[in-house]
Amino acid sequence: MFKKQLFTTTLAASLLLSGFSGIASAQSHENVSQPTEQLTTTVAQIDTMSYEEMYNLFNLSELFFDEKDYSVTAVSPTQFIIKISIDSLVKSYEDDINLYHEGKDEFLEEIDEIRSLFGNSIEMRFTKHSRETKKEIKIGNVWTQLSAEDEAIFLNTISRGDELERSGGYFLDTLNHWAEVYIQYLYQLNIVNGQTSLAFNPNGQITRAQLAVMIFRAADLSVEEDFETYAPYNDIKNNWAAKEISTLYDYGFLDVFQGGNFNPDKPATREEVAAITYGLMSLYGVGFDDGYDIYFKDVSSMNSSALEGIAFLQQEGIISGYKDGTFKPKANVTRAQFAKILTLASFKLEEYYYDTELE
Repeated sequence: MFKKQLFTTTLAASLLLSGFSGIASAQSHENVSQPTEQLTTTVAQIDTMSYEEMYNLFNLSELFFDEKDYSVTAVSPTQFIIKISIDSLVKSYEDDINLYHEGKDEFLEEIDEIRSLFGNSIEMRFTKHSRETKKEIKIGNVWTQLSAEDEAIFLNTISRGDELERSGGYFLDTLNHWAEVYIQYLYQLNIVNGQTSLAFNPNGQITRAQLAVMIFRAADLSVEEDFETYAPYNDIKNNWAAKEISTLYDYGFLDVFQGGNFNPDKPATREEVAAITYGLMSLYGVGFDDGYDIYFKDVSSMNSSALEGIAFLQQEGIISGYKDGTFKPKANVTRAQFAKILTLASFKLEEYYYDTELE
């Protein structure tokens, strides 16, 4: 008879999760392939994790799955459900990219019984109770509480032993938002912050100052080391982002902003976002080597300093136009939209450096 305890261990040993590249150091494959040896440490780690930290940890894993294979849904501010497709677990073995290769035969031998118990997907429910979090797995239509050992194996597998870089970041106004995972990713990299401890304002327009500061942080620049003198804008010296704006100006990021004033509190436009994001990528050697083409119908209304950036970001799938063939360069950008753009740009930079190392 197939036992729930065996299943949970096998499930943990079969999950295809890649950890958080660029956020925290993953464990070595040697450690990851021996989950039972990590239980003591991981149980202790789980005991110190808050409900909010667990939610953020699991939410970040959405970046590494197809939408149909993995989801984290906030039922309320105090309960969330994780859903993982069994097909994705099977495919991870077939593609030979599963972290736990030694569990392959056992898992595939039991796959029919696994499906009979869980259907097409495994669901786990996390519920906040005062200072504790109740963790359950759904068997049939019944929610069954997990043992501490099962919890440890599952969390250790999903996170590959990684920990969140920052506490906080549990924004009530981003729960189930389409851009939540991008916002959390940048939050963990210390690129974005909330407007309060519980609110990010994802649908608010991003200002030029906010845009500059986020790009500054993404470029891993430092005020102490990189700021030299204030940029020749008339209206930034007393602004909270003056040094970041000035540093980007010195690096040539801000050619798209023309005139004597920077207008730091003005909402940024799509062409400004494209230009400054491309500046970030160019800083690390990613961009066009030769000429480029741009096909949007409204190209004549674009700032010439933004054309190359718009063309490159479209080519790489980082931004797109509208169904009518326009780009709408003067339209504003929300904080959520920019979080996605900057996340995709960071992935492209990681891809570039990975490919470069292989050459």
